[in-house]
Formats: sequence, structure tokens, C-alpha cells
Amino acid sequence: DDNLDYGTAGGNNTTDKLFLLSLAEVKNSDYGFGSDATRAASAWWWLRSPGNNDNNAANVNNDGSVNSNGNNVNNENGSVRPA
Repeated sequence: DDNLDYGTAGGNNTTDKLFLLSLAEVKNSDYGFGSDATRAASAWWWLRSPGNNDNNAANVNNDGSVNSNGNNVNNENGSVRPA
């Protein structure tokens, strides 16, 4: 999907069996993400949604807050939490 806050294009749909969560999924309480505490981890982690421009991908900060601006895709410090 496109970025919910900035409208950055999300790209083609896929039928992957293993994937990163999207901005919409990581905010969905039906998936167990009702608060920042439910998303918190020891490191920040990538989402598959685009950030505020074509060079960024959205992420979840280590405190569980969602960063729709995103981090530069060349940043090697993030982690992943595949679904």
C-alpha cells in the first residue's frame, strides 16, 4: 500500500509467504498491536511500507512508536521482525 501519511507509492502487490508488516498492519489492534508497548523491541525494525520519499522505508522505533517518515533504505542499523 501507499504510505498513509505521505502518499508515497507502495509498489506492486506480491504473494509472499514471508514478509515485513505494513504501516496499516502494525497499527491494527486485531493483530495484537494496540499500543506502542505491543510493538516495542530491543532495536528499531523495518516495515515494508514506503517512508516520506522514495529513499525511505517506514519503521517502528525501539520504543514501539511508528515512524511513517521512515529511515533511509541504506541504513544498516535496523532489524526485521518477519511475519
